[in-house]
Amino acid sequence: MHESSLVLYKILYRLHQKAGMNYFKYFLFKYFIIALILGFSNGNDFTNQSVADISDSDSNRKLHSTNSNQNYGYHVAPKPGSGHHYSSNRDETTFNCPACVCNFQEQSPIPGPIENPSIPHVPSRPYVPLRKLCSWNALTWQNMLIRNEKPDACNLYIGSNYIVENNIPTAIAIHGNRVFVGVRRNQMGVYSTLNYFYMDEIQGGQCPPLRPYPSFQMNELVSSCCSSEPNRIVNVDRFNIDKCVNNPKLWIVDLQGLNIDSNIMEFGEPVLKVFNLNYDTLVRRRIIPKEMYFRFGLDMTTIVPNVLDPNGNCEEAYAYIIDQYNGYIIVYSWQEDRFWRFSAPEFFGDPTQGRFTIRTPHGSLVDYSYQILIHDGFIDNINKVFIFHTKLGNKEHVINLSTLHNSSKSCNLDRSDIRYIGEKNINGRAGTQKMNQHTGTAFGIQEENHAIVCGSVKVQLTPDIVKIISVDPIRLSFLVDLDLANDKVYVLSNNYQGIKNDGFRHDFENFGIYYLEENEVRSYFPECYQDCPNGRLTPAKFVDMYKMFFPSGNAEEFCDHVFRTFDMDKNGYIDFKTYENGCN
Repeated sequence: MHESSLVLYKILYRLHQKAGMNYFKYFLFKYFIIALILGFSNGNDFTNQSVADISDSDSNRKLHSTNSNQNYGYHVAPKPGSGHHYSSNRDETTFNCPACVCNFQEQSPIPGPIENPSIPHVPSRPYVPLRKLCSWNALTWQNMLIRNEKPDACNLYIGSNYIVENNIPTAIAIHGNRVFVGVRRNQMGVYSTLNYFYMDEIQGGQCPPLRPYPSFQMNELVSSCCSSEPNRIVNVDRFNIDKCVNNPKLWIVDLQGLNIDSNIMEFGEPVLKVFNLNYDTLVRRRIIPKEMYFRFGLDMTTIVPNVLDPNGNCEEAYAYIIDQYNGYIIVYSWQEDRFWRFSAPEFFGDPTQGRFTIRTPHGSLVDYSYQILIHDGFIDNINKVFIFHTKLGNKEHVINLSTLHNSSKSCNLDRSDIRYIGEKNINGRAGTQKMNQHTGTAFGIQEENHAIVCGSVKVQLTPDIVKIISVDPIRLSFLVDLDLANDKVYVLSNNYQGIKNDGFRHDFENFGIYYLEENEVRSYFPECYQDCPNGRLTPAKFVDMYKMFFPSGNAEEFCDHVFRTFDMDKNGYIDFKTYENGCN
């Protein structure tokens, strides 16, 4: 049963009791709600259907009963054994939902961890076909200018500006036909840290030579570290492209420093840089204030831009910068042109979850560890939250976007502003995650399982919700990044642990960009695209549903009356909890 319909039904019934609605009007409202329950529960679009059509086509469909403790959307997850849930009345009514939509218990179980990736893994159901965009044995650049330098007054020995085995890609971002590739400067000899190529230059499955972005001059690392040029790009990790339709922008954090064999070399202060992709020009450069980070700020590894009106002028935009080693989210407002910072216990992981084991393509079993805290996050504009997780563990939390956008909250963060929403797949800790804002489907990577996963944000998060949808121990040898574009799920694998343990092999496909077609993901794993309701009734939804059945009625006036009566916390929607408060 559609939860919003249940809410609306109960609201109308309560109004009938309070206001003494006459029997005829109440009968019409009840008929209206029954039609909604029969129709919306089965996922139909009634825009062009009459009430009679709806009753004839859907009245015999059965509804499946789910556990009464299951909440849809981002409610606070109940504590184990507490029995707490949101119920529509004091008798703990069980809510219904179609089996074809929400009965994840009937789906095949998640494949277990891959104990030996060199042995073909037999899944319980077919995986989504993994396709190759292109690959490299070794990174090269167009028109390379190889040079060597001697030590200078700063005692920074650059040596050769190109050492082939030290150039390992760490990030990708897709914009139309263009693929941006990041190469973090963790070692000397990285030719260029920010780069790109065009998809139509791919030949025979081989990625073309890279082009420094926006130019080699801006990426060239010079030895005179004492006088770094302001616009020079020294060192980037992961970056992202915003969703602005008219003026898309590439957002990066230039760390302006190197960490080579535990030797910190600073070229300047960490800088936020934003490039207009229509003109490939730097449109904003802002030094991140020193009070936002610890000295040698080399830990701001991820930036997530959020444009609130992508079809407009895109001036109302924010960037969320993750400091993964110190446990901060640094927020930048484009309009206000300033930074503020958040910290919370939820940004810290479980240190007992820091050990990882992976098998390289050449058969070596490698143990390694992480000491990072908050690792990654993505925007959920459906529920208006920022979803984040740590590398050390499987717990997911959300923080309201309205909280992140309120600088005063950074000094007085309320505990209710951050909520625990559940646990992901216990067999593989998540890396980068991103969400399709139209479908509510989140995709992620699991380096331990050499796997791509998906799940829907429109249902309560449990380990059963997260589905392993593609596995390849050879091609996905060490997954490091993911992006969504062109109706595809792109991933980058860089064989980092294999190179570190087994050495760099020039005759091996070390780096690759692969993808899944989203329409095939939907076909193979439809549960990742489920649209179970979140139980929230908004004024717009109320008016739309009302007008479908009573086009001549004053929907707006009636909606105002309903929300004045039942939206007690004035948050702009009515859910089961709000309804109960309004009835008391």
